[in-house]
Amino acid sequence: MPTSAVVDKNYLENPDLELFLREHAENKVLLHDFSAIESLAGNPLKNLCRTLSIVSKFPGQVLILKNSRTLLAMGAIRPEFRFDMVDWPQTRTFGEYCEDLRKAEAGDESRRKQVAAHAHAANDHLEKMLTIVPLMTELIGRLAATTDREVLEARRKGGIAMPVKGGAKLLDEAFDIASAIAERGNAARIPAQVDEAAQHYVFRFALALRLFALRWAEAGSDIRQAKHETLRNDFVDLMYITCATYWDDFLTSEKKMASIYSETTFLVNELLTQLPDGTSSS
Repeated sequence: MPTSAVVDKNYLENPDLELFLREHAENKVLLHDFSAIESLAGNPLKNLCRTLSIVSKFPGQVLILKNSRTLLAMGAIRPEFRFDMVDWPQTRTFGEYCEDLRKAEAGDESRRKQVAAHAHAANDHLEKMLTIVPLMTELIGRLAATTDREVLEARRKGGIAMPVKGGAKLLDEAFDIASAIAERGNAARIPAQVDEAAQHYVFRFALALRLFALRWAEAGSDIRQAKHETLRNDFVDLMYITCATYWDDFLTSEKKMASIYSETTFLVNELLTQLPDGTSSS
């Protein structure tokens, strides 16, 4: 059966990705815009060519996702309409884009200038993200400090299963975070019913963020000691995870993020259905 999987930037260079694409002609990889943004740091042309070296061989099996701002504004994204998340103009021209990169690598000056311009914009975006890290650090620290002991004990025993009550509280907290983001005008407003809100990109991002905070609570570490650049990169990974919850899989080499993805999909697809009337326990 074919699989459509979101791939993070680092896994794009994993040889297993080529095996995945060769395994079934209908297997698809979905690229988030941060795949390119992260690749454009450092030596942009060299890094971008290396990042896309595998998928450029299979342009017909690559789908480019819309950027995060657009996905946040979409509102509910139901399973039967998940292909609305795809940026079809970019997807259709992906093969041409890879060919342009090859020409730039071969010395085409006009295409090299285009890559340099994209790199400048990407670095500006990454720098701007650093300005919200203190706010996110404060939020994660607060969430970690208020995590129920019951949930922490379940997590430390291993596996992704957790008590229904504790999981429901995580869903409630994700709802509050998502509502706050939406109220700031950064996302479509979410409905009051949690099962309906769970179809919104902003809710799933908030849930992944809450589970990220759970990791810090479990470790007992002080997030304020973490480097801002590291946390920014973690937030980027949470966006990959958010997109992946709408698709069949998330391909990553990072165990921590793979675990957050598994728990996010578990809470949205399984635990949420166990709650009365599709709502949280509150």
